[in-house]
Amino acid sequence: MFGDHDVEQFADPYIKDPSKIPSRKAYARLLQYFLTTEQGLQERLVLQRSIQQPTLVIHSEADQVVSTETAHALDATIPNSELLLLGTEDFPEAGHTPMSDSTSDFIIRVTGDFVQGTPSIIRETSDGASYLVFDPKQNTYNRAYVSP
Repeated sequence: MFGDHDVEQFADPYIKDPSKIPSRKAYARLLQYFLTTEQGLQERLVLQRSIQQPTLVIHSEADQVVSTETAHALDATIPNSELLLLGTEDFPEAGHTPMSDSTSDFIIRVTGDFVQGTPSIIRETSDGASYLVFDPKQNTYNRAYVSP
């Protein structure tokens, strides 16, 4: 899934300044380690479980790189996290990087709401079984629950 060819593909096309390609490749190799090796997976889980700060996980259903199941798993692993799921119906252009896609203004708003402690965006339970969906028609956050 994330072999040497992927590291090259990940690093080269996005960097206009050739001097930055080595650092991008180093980052890609670190991702490769955390995503494809058992030791890397275990280290990643330990690191995720050690995060103590409130954490907002933003995921788009249109993401072609990371699955929605992975976003739910990340949310369940990080204590004090909240998952905001961007639906494809309301955010059709939000992909893997919604903060740089057409949804960037919305991402700035929701991040501000989270940092300011807006009550409707704070998780009611710590079990990771719920997540938020933004309803642009009503301009509100709605809580949804993961099916068992």
